[in-house]
Amino acid sequence: MNGATPRVSVILPCYNRASYLKLAIQSVFAQTFTDWELIVVDDGSTDEVEDYLPTLTDPRVHVVRLEHCGLPGMVRNAGAARAAGPYLAFLDSDDAWMPDKLEVQLDRLGRHPVARWCYTHFERIDAAGEQLSDATIKQWHPYSGAILDKLITVDAIVAMPTVMVERSLFDQVSAFDETLRYCEDYDLWFRLATASDALALDTRLSKVRSYPFSHSADRRAVHRAWIVTYQKLMRTVDGRAKRLCRRQCTQHRWSLATGYYGDRQLGEAFRQIGKALLAEPFSPTLWGKLLRGVPRWLRTRRGAIPSPPRPPRSPSDE
Repeated sequence: MNGATPRVSVILPCYNRASYLKLAIQSVFAQTFTDWELIVVDDGSTDEVEDYLPTLTDPRVHVVRLEHCGLPGMVRNAGAARAAGPYLAFLDSDDAWMPDKLEVQLDRLGRHPVARWCYTHFERIDAAGEQLSDATIKQWHPYSGAILDKLITVDAIVAMPTVMVERSLFDQVSAFDETLRYCEDYDLWFRLATASDALALDTRLSKVRSYPFSHSADRRAVHRAWIVTYQKLMRTVDGRAKRLCRRQCTQHRWSLATGYYGDRQLGEAFRQIGKALLAEPFSPTLWGKLLRGVPRWLRTRRGAIPSPPRPPRSPSDE
């Protein structure tokens, strides 16, 4: 290590999932770049994580223990508060890094000083660690520079374990929003992109674990969190960025409406449509969806519910 202060502080939150956590930590120890510190923030784990963490005797590893809160932004911020390095890198407990991840990002950031944060391509894996095909998801593109618009539309796909950011920039934009249970990542990316150019590397330097998303209540919570996140951004931007935020909110309200429709909650479905119309009363896209979908909805009052109209593609479907 180059002196007492590490160059990179790795923030790794965890809650249970001891077997995955071990793999994540092993991928940090396997890095070709070794001037790092690892800050593991335990959000009140109740499984064998409690027994595993004391075995990490490397002096570069620090453990922060919290009472369980379930708020990822709060947990990551607790790790950042302990961090000493000028760069922060984020790794989730069920993901992993390629061995040269830190080395490559630091080298490229050093060559592009106008960019104060960096993200990379990644490999998707399943619960067993097997690689998944990219055929069914939105194609990843390396958008660099001023990427706020691309982030708003989620054309710029930024996965948490791929990000490295200057600590000073992280502090400048006020860290993670601790009130968000979902979308706290893109909420931060929006603010980073507002303050600095980004650097994208078209190299798969992380493994991101994907799970089936099956619980409808959670899906609704994600849609609502996106709406809150876009509304928050709209208070700080104008012009095209604001219009894009409004459009994204409308898409998520439509997705909420179709979900309520499928559960026979027609009152809540039409309530979401009303909010979308108030935000974008002249949207041809929204009116097109209404003209195609609502007549089918209304037929539910006269018989069985037909197949719901296909919701628009939204960021939470990625």
